[in-house]
Amino acid sequence: MWYQCSPTGYTPQQNCDYMHQLTAQFKKYNVNIAIAADPKVWNDQFGSVCTDLSTFPLHWVAGDNSASFSNFKAFGGWTTPTVKLYQYGATVCNSNVDLTYRAWCIKKHNHLLIIVKYEYERIKIDLI
Repeated sequence: MWYQCSPTGYTPQQNCDYMHQLTAQFKKYNVNIAIAADPKVWNDQFGSVCTDLSTFPLHWVAGDNSASFSNFKAFGGWTTPTVKLYQYGATVCNSNVDLTYRAWCIKKHNHLLIIVKYEYERIKIDLI
């Protein structure tokens, strides 16, 4: 399942506190967590706080049409992503999909991906 988290109107510390509360609840129920973010939105919403969340895998939202990690620049405490969304709205088998590049495979069915991104994007809820 993908969960979009786009806190607005709060300070970076308030957003960080909210994310800590949220991640604590998922840990309580043994739900594996990954965070999806792009540098601009992450920095706008969290600034330099919350670098401890970089202990979770990063789903880097880049949209740069490059299926590699070669142009990644560290942010939010992450030095490398685990997954990269590199193309929005591709057509695959007559379906509109977002393309990702990953260096790992999700093996557990109770994996939750927390998405931090622009407000105008649609909310995605999918089983992965």
